[in-house]
Amino acid sequence: MSGPGPTLLITVFYILSVLVFLPAYMKNKKPYKLRAIIRYYNIFQIVSCCSIIYMLNRKQNVKKFRPGRLHELALLPGGGHFLETFTRCRSFV
Repeated sequence: MSGPGPTLLITVFYILSVLVFLPAYMKNKKPYKLRAIIRYYNIFQIVSCCSIIYMLNRKQNVKKFRPGRLHELALLPGGGHFLETFTRCRSFV
């Protein structure tokens, strides 16, 4: 993006949507019931995080995973893809 124009336009559209358009759209509607969906999502997040920690700590894949040693993640099944993506994302920062 060149210049502040596109970013400013997106920001103004977002603020108008949140403060004007969406409240008017939801004025006569009932709130969504998301309790069950959020519960299942949270359970999925807990299970996936636990499985990642388990994979990182398995002795047959990585002796001892420590932050700052991302090259060890390449030893995990599918880890090369993660390492490649992380390296690409890190280069933008």
